[in-house]
Amino acid sequence: GKASLSPARTRPPGGYTTAERDEALEVKRQITNRLYEKYTKTGSSVFRALDWEKAGAIKTEDFVRRMTRLAIPLTAAEVDRMGDVLEFEKPGFITYNDVVDNLILPDKTGFCSAFSDFPLGKSGEGPTP
Repeated sequence: GKASLSPARTRPPGGYTTAERDEALEVKRQITNRLYEKYTKTGSSVFRALDWEKAGAIKTEDFVRRMTRLAIPLTAAEVDRMGDVLEFEKPGFITYNDVVDNLILPDKTGFCSAFSDFPLGKSGEGPTP
């Protein structure tokens, strides 16, 4: 089969410099905010919208292409580093649990299966700038 362009994890969780972790968390923030703006739906709805092949996991390269379509230009290396820092389940892929646990903000009513570390604005209307 075709080799993945996405590298396997090469550093253990916690092995990144502060600058590398900060960069990975910035990538997470950009993705989380854009998904909130675009979908403002449940985590399962967002994942289904991203998982075009309905495989239950999205290859890093496919995720990068989908984020580019949402005006978030990323590289596979940035997404892989974010996955390493946030301890995603499967190197080279983004799973349903990864999306729901790490990339979804609460909906406008304040409910979601997982809460992000970003604070809500007034009246639960999304992230504060």
